[in-house]
Amino acid sequence: MKKKMKREKGITLIALVITIIVLLILAAVSIATLTGENGILTKVSDAEEETRGASVQEARDLWKINQEADRQTASTTAQTLEELINDLVNQKLLTEDEKDQILGNESKGIEATGEVTIGSRTIVFGTVEPTPTVTEAIKKGTELSTTDNITVIDEYGNSITVPAGFKIVCDQTTNYASTVDKGIVVEDVNNGNQFVWIPVGTVYTNVEKTEYKTIELNRYTFNTTTGEPMPKGDAAINSNCQELSTSSYGNATAKNISKFKESVENRNGYYIGRYEARTATARSAKTNPLTPMTSKGTDYVYNYVTQLQAAERCETMYGEDKPFTSDLINSYAWDTAIVFEQAFDDRTDKTKPYSRQDSLNTGSLAETGTTIDKICNIYDMASNCLEWTTESYDSSQPCVGRGGNRTSSNYYTSARYPNKTSNANSDYSFRPVLYV
Repeated sequence: MKKKMKREKGITLIALVITIIVLLILAAVSIATLTGENGILTKVSDAEEETRGASVQEARDLWKINQEADRQTASTTAQTLEELINDLVNQKLLTEDEKDQILGNESKGIEATGEVTIGSRTIVFGTVEPTPTVTEAIKKGTELSTTDNITVIDEYGNSITVPAGFKIVCDQTTNYASTVDKGIVVEDVNNGNQFVWIPVGTVYTNVEKTEYKTIELNRYTFNTTTGEPMPKGDAAINSNCQELSTSSYGNATAKNISKFKESVENRNGYYIGRYEARTATARSAKTNPLTPMTSKGTDYVYNYVTQLQAAERCETMYGEDKPFTSDLINSYAWDTAIVFEQAFDDRTDKTKPYSRQDSLNTGSLAETGTTIDKICNIYDMASNCLEWTTESYDSSQPCVGRGGNRTSSNYYTSARYPNKTSNANSDYSFRPVLYV
């Protein structure tokens, strides 16, 4: 009997070709998925570049902050630009070519652009411009900028912000003050108005920074014997005296006391008028027309004004288009100025602390700014005229005057005197505050 032959199974040539074609298609798709423009590997590479760029940007931003902090304190602890770049190379965040691109390498023909592109980021490097010094500002002899407020530092590392359109005055009339502790005077170059910088925070008095005094922005009362300042914050003083943001009593309050405090915190200081408010036209009665206010020692004392009129004169001293604000002096500004003056009082006769000082100028009204009542280039806070402030008292006597008066020893620098909104006489003047 014949056996049936068993049919052998196998892959035909056609099936093999089809299989190979399918595998090739799958391979092509896989390669495209991994390496194409939107491929996985490409996306991974892009993500790595974005992460690297973000890390370099973060390091650059932190370096800049440290550089600026060093400029403000006159320190030299921050990294140089080259040290920063070398650290980033060591961390594999920058390549040698990128280092050359940032720092420049003439031998390779690479221009020092000061920037590098990583992923979608263009990171700008370059040395932070040094903060100008008071000495440089004085040498310039005119405004530092017509449009911007410019921060400068004195030889001890204390900072001061010079308002747009102002210059620093350093001559015989200011006792050549070039450091913050002496009372730096700035002057509006267009109008000649002068203001004195009141520093807040640590005030250094030597290059080594081993000698300093600390001044806090606050409302104060002062010990009757020693003059020691006692901070009161927003609490009522003398029963009712408060620095209100708004008042229902009818008196003028500060434009924006919160903005003032914020500015002082950010700038480490503010300005007050070097003199009691002045005017080019002498005043003899409350009915005299209101004239433009100045802060010039050569003008007449601006008296015979109500507290409301004083506030309006100060608020409009400079326009809203300026990058700084003028206002009637508030109780924080008045009291902190006394703390500053008392801390750096260089008078030979200190029988009384300046906060309790009275009768430094008696008799006729001092017009020229040449009285003996001057500390840190600030005139007449202990004498001459009482001065309106934005502090409030109560509904019957809404306004609060401050300072000494030439007519009586009952008036002294830190005292508070409630009065009516209608009051305006020869013994009442006012003083502007300016903050940036």
